[in-house]
Amino acid sequence: MKTIENTLVELGTYLKDKVVAGDYELKTKEAYVAVILIDGFEFKLWIDGLRDFKFWDYSSNKMLINRCIFSEEEKQIAYDIIKPKIDKYLIDTLIAEKTKELEYLKNSLTVKI
Repeated sequence: MKTIENTLVELGTYLKDKVVAGDYELKTKEAYVAVILIDGFEFKLWIDGLRDFKFWDYSSNKMLINRCIFSEEEKQIAYDIIKPKIDKYLIDTLIAEKTKELEYLKNSLTVKI
């Protein structure tokens, strides 16, 4: 008989496997939290190097999130996949910010007659 617990464990394994496979989209990265999209749904990953790599949610999703535990090997694989994605996100964000700043400076220097 399928129980809620079985369903949560199955879903937790599915989500963890998606992260380990790199099958997600990085949406944002702030401090130690990366927001990712898996199958169109938003999840948060707490990333503190390899010391602490886990699903993170301070809302009511703890029933599910507590069932998504990464082994040490899975942490290493997932970290190796997400690190370049985060680096690219941070570089792209910085480029966008600096481009906007440059446009502002150009416009402020333009003398209007």
